[in-house]
Amino acid sequence: MVLGTGVYIDAPAVTPLPGGLLAVANVRDESDPHATLGITYLSEACGVADVMPGDACGMLGVTITATDADSATFVFNGTPGGSYTITLDDGDASARVFGPNPSYTLDGLTEGAHTITLTAASGATWTSAEFTWPLAVGLPNVITLGEKTADGIDVVQGQPFSIYKMTECQDLTGDDTGWVTRSLALGEAHAVESGFMQAVLAQPTTVMPNGTTPVSLINGIAILEGYAADVYGGVPTLHVPRSVATRAIAKDALTVGLDFTVMTPQGALVANGGGYSLNLGPTGEPAPAGQAWLYATGLVTLVRGSVQAHRVLDETNNNQVALAERTYVPAVDCFVAAVLVTLEANDG
Repeated sequence: MVLGTGVYIDAPAVTPLPGGLLAVANVRDESDPHATLGITYLSEACGVADVMPGDACGMLGVTITATDADSATFVFNGTPGGSYTITLDDGDASARVFGPNPSYTLDGLTEGAHTITLTAASGATWTSAEFTWPLAVGLPNVITLGEKTADGIDVVQGQPFSIYKMTECQDLTGDDTGWVTRSLALGEAHAVESGFMQAVLAQPTTVMPNGTTPVSLINGIAILEGYAADVYGGVPTLHVPRSVATRAIAKDALTVGLDFTVMTPQGALVANGGGYSLNLGPTGEPAPAGQAWLYATGLVTLVRGSVQAHRVLDETNNNQVALAERTYVPAVDCFVAAVLVTLEANDG
């Protein structure tokens, strides 16, 4: 940069662009330099609670009554109304039953050890202890159906990336690190969103609930909110290019607060950043023309170090190079999902 002609005045104060990832993420400024090498935490929000018919002890009973040498009636005790699938020995025989405490008659039982599994419409399953056939005809045999199953605690990890702003200028009389530091602050969100998309979102492990089939913009938002509700106990974050967010806002699929923070009408946070204009899909390739990738994640945590500013002077050429940089460590609760949308004229 070379200063132009005219009277030099101070640059006007510029308001950083509102919204974006920094507006909705859990941003943690860390003075400990070790934090910028990577982070780990244990998430409490991954998955949702399961349904267990019966009492708080979480035990169901099944009464097996042999009616003859190879037939028996199974009565499930403690189940409320609903739809259930009964499976014997991992699929050897199965049937659908309905209502509270359903019963099921099975023919063709063979000698030996068997297990029986009850699966609710919610997907929760309970498997019995083994029972040995044959049983005495007409004498009820009561066994316990499966105990509650434990989920492992999700370990969330994050790896660092750094952002920077560097400028070269002539004819300066003072230290230019203050200028480049302020310039970094104004452009910081864009760089963070771009780095976050590359490091976290555009990954082969990202779930695609609708595959690679594009849907309308509103349907894409609906798919992501529905998927998040099935796998996550907290408020999800949607990641949407700013230009795409404008379309969704116009269709009332997104709402804008007084501070310009964007949300869905159901309360999901929306990071509507310019850095997402990379428009990368889970394969790392940009979306085709007229389409865009939308993402949903659990809560985003951004651990960031302090800004480091440096300058180099070239006295021979009266030149100064100033650099401001900062390291970020992103971490995402529990899940990352993506949907491809088509940007049509009506975006319906």
